[in-house]
Parts: sequence; structure tokens; C-alpha cells
Amino acid sequence: ERIHDISRYVHAVTPDEKLAFVTRLWDARVASAPLTLPDDELAVMNRRRDELLANPDIARESRYGDSITDALGDRFRANV
Repeated sequence: ERIHDISRYVHAVTPDEKLAFVTRLWDARVASAPLTLPDDELAVMNRRRDELLANPDIARESRYGDSITDALGDRFRANV
């Protein structure tokens, strides 16, 4: 039941509200304990990050527009 409520909420809010929610989640995650990943997952994440930073054009376009990917990218780069 609760999952259905969350799903309805996510589909009902605007892209700007979704971005604000993701931003709050990201900020809360950054403020919490460090995330630990297995070495192989960390290596893949770092490789993909480096590829994206070297060539941002390889990112798939968001159906919500570039503003979301740009904002999240700025936050990611600031916390690397």
C-alpha cells in the first residue's frame, strides 16, 4: 500500500519538485556516513565518472531535460 502511495506521488509531482527531492536525498546522503562499495563496483563507478567528465555528450538525455542532469552533475563533481 505504501509503495503505491509513493509511486502515485512520484508520478504526480513536477520535474522541478522531483529534482528538489533528489537534491535533498543527495545532501542527506553526503552528510551521512561514507558509502562503502566493493572494489570492482568502485572501479566501474570511477571509470564511468571519468568518461562522463571527459565527454559530457555521452550522457543520455533525461526526459526531464538537461537541467536535472546538469544540476546533479554539478553536485556530483562538487562531492568527488
